[in-house]
Amino acid sequence: MSSSRRLSKHRATLAQRGLKRIEFRATPEDAKILRSVAAMLTDPERARSLRGFLELQEAAETRSLIDYLRASPLPEIDLDIERDRSPMRDIEF
Repeated sequence: MSSSRRLSKHRATLAQRGLKRIEFRATPEDAKILRSVAAMLTDPERARSLRGFLELQEAAETRSLIDYLRASPLPEIDLDIERDRSPMRDIEF
């Protein structure tokens, strides 16, 4: 069997399993991290945790704090938050 046929068969097997082969360039330091991330993604529980973490990071970078809080479950919670308007306290140094 030719190498191109083996490769096509391998890619078809990956597709049947719902997987996609990806390839990109990275520094040696980043390659180690990326391999670790790829290994984490093979474990469903770790993958779910990692995806959640990355989604939070992406949301924090692309949204304002107000947008982020509005997208959280907090708007559905009835919180009575009010600023303390008592006079300032004297502090001795």
